[in-house]
Amino acid sequence: RFGSCGCGIFETRLRDEKGYSISVADLFNLSEIDLKDAICLIRNEYFKKMMPERGKLTELALKVLESEAILDNFVAACQKFKDNTSLFNIDDYSSTGYPIIFEGAQGLLLDENHPFFPHVTPSSTGLTNILKLPNIDMTKLTIIYVLRCYMTRHGNGPFPSESIELTDKMQGSDQTNKTNPFQGPLRFGHLDFPLIKQAIDKDLKQIPKHVDYSAELALTCLDHLNIFSSSGEEDFLKEIKERLQRPITYVSRGEKRSDIIKSPIAGGV
Repeated sequence: RFGSCGCGIFETRLRDEKGYSISVADLFNLSEIDLKDAICLIRNEYFKKMMPERGKLTELALKVLESEAILDNFVAACQKFKDNTSLFNIDDYSSTGYPIIFEGAQGLLLDENHPFFPHVTPSSTGLTNILKLPNIDMTKLTIIYVLRCYMTRHGNGPFPSESIELTDKMQGSDQTNKTNPFQGPLRFGHLDFPLIKQAIDKDLKQIPKHVDYSAELALTCLDHLNIFSSSGEEDFLKEIKERLQRPITYVSRGEKRSDIIKSPIAGGV
């Protein structure tokens, strides 16, 4: 149970490094037949090479691996992605003056260089990759760090603020992180303010001096606040602002996009 979520992202990276990769460009440039051939090459050539290292697969896993129906469904999903996605040249777009929105990889505490290694994800999760992008005149940044009103970890690894009591209360509440044999149950705990602040401060230190930036917070899952805190919402938000020394500009009290609102307290809490 190494890694961050146990879904095989590191395995994908290893496969890519060995030359068996499919990029977004491939999705746009390859025909459906060629795309299927590329996936079959991964299945029939690369996977057979690595199977002895991973041990014997279950009968069900082999059935899934060899399923033509699953392969065809994946190719169809790739086609749907292609039909609903537009590619653009970032050099051309950056010159228009419109803002560009980037999404981080995963949480800052899962960065591949974090001391929690090897229980991390195989990538840089904060500003690192964004700041490395070439040919962008990056002079102004608005950074929004998103937090739940509690902390979680799926799989093994350090979790200083973990609470068994809260984990028991919250089991089944997150349908995107269900209990499974590899990761086990989703683990819950209270916000670890020193750890979070340290991670944010370290991430922000990467920003060049000539870049004007603001660092803000967005807090989600406030509909679960009564399980994790005896404080009212306003007091809880003020405590987060004080402890992390950052304004909270957005909050969310549910699962839908419409549940996200600007901070209810004037001045971004």
